[in-house]
Amino acid sequence: MDTMFIFVFAIFTISEVNLSLGFTVKGLSGPLVVPLGGSVLLPCSVHSLLSMEDLEVEWSKSQTLVHLYQDGDIRPEAQHQSFNDRANFFTDNIKHGNFSLLLKNVTAQDEGQYTCTVYSGRESHETVVEIKDVERLTVSGSDQSISVYVGDDVTLNCSVDSHIPPKDIEEVSWKKRVGNEYITILLYQNNTIHPESSDERYRDRVEFFTDEIHRGNFSLRLKRVRTEDKGVYVCQVFAGQFSDSTTGILEQLGLSGSHIMVLILCISACGSALLFCSLIYCRPNNTVFTVEGSYGAVPLGDSAVLPCFIDRHLVTKDLDVEWRRSDSQILIHMYHDGNIGPEVQHEDYHERACFFTDDIKQGNFSLLLKNVTTDDLGQYTCKVFRQQRPVMSVRVDLNLYGVGFIIKYSCDLVVPLGGSVLLPCSVESLLPMEDLEVEWSKSGLQKPVFVYQDGDIRPEVQHEDYHERACFFTDDIIHGNFSLLLKNVTTKDEGEYTCKVYTQTTMFSVTTKLLVRQLDSVFRLQMFLVFCPNIIMFFAFVFWGVSEGSVNETVCCCALYIVRPLMLLWAASYIFEFKGKIKSLVMEYSCVAEYFVLTAVVYSALFTNTWEKLLNYAEFERVLVLLLYIVMILCCLGKSIYILAAQIGIRCGRTIKMFDIVADLTFEILPTLQFILLFYTFGSARAGLIIVSVLPLLLTLTNERMFYKCDYHFSWSVSVIRTVWLIVTLVVNAVMIGLYIITLEYKTDAVGWACVMVFLQILWTVVRFSDQSYYFSIARDFHRFVSLYVFGSVGVVVISAVALMTELILKTVNGERAVMDLRCILYPSECFFIMSLMISGQLAPKIILALFLILCLVLFYIYIYIYPDQCQLKSNYTITTQKQNLIAVINSADLLRTSA
Repeated sequence: MDTMFIFVFAIFTISEVNLSLGFTVKGLSGPLVVPLGGSVLLPCSVHSLLSMEDLEVEWSKSQTLVHLYQDGDIRPEAQHQSFNDRANFFTDNIKHGNFSLLLKNVTAQDEGQYTCTVYSGRESHETVVEIKDVERLTVSGSDQSISVYVGDDVTLNCSVDSHIPPKDIEEVSWKKRVGNEYITILLYQNNTIHPESSDERYRDRVEFFTDEIHRGNFSLRLKRVRTEDKGVYVCQVFAGQFSDSTTGILEQLGLSGSHIMVLILCISACGSALLFCSLIYCRPNNTVFTVEGSYGAVPLGDSAVLPCFIDRHLVTKDLDVEWRRSDSQILIHMYHDGNIGPEVQHEDYHERACFFTDDIKQGNFSLLLKNVTTDDLGQYTCKVFRQQRPVMSVRVDLNLYGVGFIIKYSCDLVVPLGGSVLLPCSVESLLPMEDLEVEWSKSGLQKPVFVYQDGDIRPEVQHEDYHERACFFTDDIIHGNFSLLLKNVTTKDEGEYTCKVYTQTTMFSVTTKLLVRQLDSVFRLQMFLVFCPNIIMFFAFVFWGVSEGSVNETVCCCALYIVRPLMLLWAASYIFEFKGKIKSLVMEYSCVAEYFVLTAVVYSALFTNTWEKLLNYAEFERVLVLLLYIVMILCCLGKSIYILAAQIGIRCGRTIKMFDIVADLTFEILPTLQFILLFYTFGSARAGLIIVSVLPLLLTLTNERMFYKCDYHFSWSVSVIRTVWLIVTLVVNAVMIGLYIITLEYKTDAVGWACVMVFLQILWTVVRFSDQSYYFSIARDFHRFVSLYVFGSVGVVVISAVALMTELILKTVNGERAVMDLRCILYPSECFFIMSLMISGQLAPKIILALFLILCLVLFYIYIYIYPDQCQLKSNYTITTQKQNLIAVINSADLLRTSA
């Protein structure tokens, strides 16, 4: 028998019991301390030999028979079953008066007092031995919860206090309860620390005190505390068949400086976005109206009339009018305080430039330029001031046309909404009043704006929107002035107006454009408020990523907010306020640039995130995935280089043409390339079948040429074909999105990545439909985009800011994330915005398509929140039955503590 005997002697005083029969029973006066699972000797003996006849020895514990010697033999059948095979006499020593009991495999229930009773003849006497403590594996920690500020470091105590040496400890694991599961924080096993076992939320943030392990100190150091770290931590220790645990509670987390910055930035973003919304819907009364048109042709050496008309009610003494050349600011002519000042005009225009003095009181400050030559080519400006404040500005271009000149004018009037605008139309020579007919019309309206016929005004035939708002200067008709005064103007009056004059022998027309422009200050403020909220949210997510968010979540959110102003500018109704290359860049390349930049950033982050997984792939698959990543990044880089080269004017050359070809080819194959890359990266077993059978079908369904043939063979209208193509593209995108989700179901943050891939796929569709070179490109009617533009500029930012603040506050209070990934909010809202832009550009049923889009988003969210187990990786721990029982005990203890 390989049982180790543990004897306890010499430190206790032996008690003696003197019997009348002359023998003494020896016991132990002090208690015994026994290791759990070990063996202990309970001493009981007499000082002299006793007769074996009628000798009986009984060991008992609280009326429970432990062991019995009777009639010269051991009686195991009489002992309690809990002591079977554990309590034994030394049978060979009984005859020598040694009745000690050997108790093996001691348990915690063996604690208590044991009585040894000796019967000899008619007398019986006893002695008592006590087992006071059963020594076991003991793990201790902190008795109180720990409070710490976010961003600081904290130590969770866990030390082994027992006879077991640290080298014999098989495993020490720190775990945290998250919901109904325990995630591994850090693992010590077989005398080795395993940092790779840590959950990714704690990787590189936890460590043991390695110098203290040999002393049994397994305290955990948690660095850069986050709000999600709040909760209950369990330190489990396993040594052979022994196990114990201790818990540590991390609570009352204070906000760090990064958190305060996130809250400040989110509030600022909401404020600037709402200010932008109020600026659009509560715009100031003063609005700049631009009147553009062509005035006529003038032969060389003849006289040219440069038009400039104002409201005649403005002609007062405090009115100033200046005509200057725009290129040199030379003063050509001037009207000041009711007087014409030829003495201040440039010498080149003496006796060549003059006003129509008789018509000044009617508001006609047109300039008559005599004997025009090629030196007179250029732009002229008529500026009108009242009380030294600008009222209007007219730009007139005198351009060479054949052997003469053509006059084009553009007039900027600062007019309050509800004010009046003058649309010029006049002739130099007098026309006969007989059969004179003048008609003002606006493009898009079937009825005329104003009609003068048979010597009288005809209000019954004009459009109802212009009743009592459009009128002539009836006294000036005989002088050839047919200008139209438009009263109570609104932004709806924007458009192209045509003045047609009919006589018996002639007919001429003048076309004028009335455009609503923002005041320069308002325009700059709107530009600032478009960029400002997005830049603020970019920095908010940077601070969020530093303190709380994962790297992938932070990179994707920051990338979106850096590039989304491009899409906002593309949808802005004031895009035409831009000039030159900036305007063409925004109109032609904003969507494309956003798509390629975001694709490069997102897939770079995805590649970095899956690098460790690629190391476990077979060599061929690893090389293939790396090659696909490199090709995709190079394609995005090539398109970016082409866009930059096109903007700086480098459109020629073999290299640029190659970039152009590569860019177009890349755009067509990039979704397929991304899809194949995802399958190979995440090792889906269905990759081969889907790539071979599904992708070719999807590419065929979205082929533009097939829909173009429908126009040719079935004579379908462009709007119908475009709508059908859009619906098919949306369905194909839905299938692609479903395949993306299937591909990413084994990714730890699959839902976030799926939302990003959905956005990229939809953005690719928008880019395709917004390309004006496509036959079915969408119409860019910016008036239709105003509400969507406001939603994209204000609504999306407010949603993101509120979501980020809510997530931060709830994490601080509860210690757990309310939203599994902020990309699940940002990217679907952005998808809704850009899809609405595309749908609003179609001429076919927009409501049905919008409902279809909303239904897709609702189904997508239902899929995420009803079946979350299919969208996130489950951590499966292989542990022994004893460990599972221990975790169950810990859960029960936590529940009891919560109930208490």
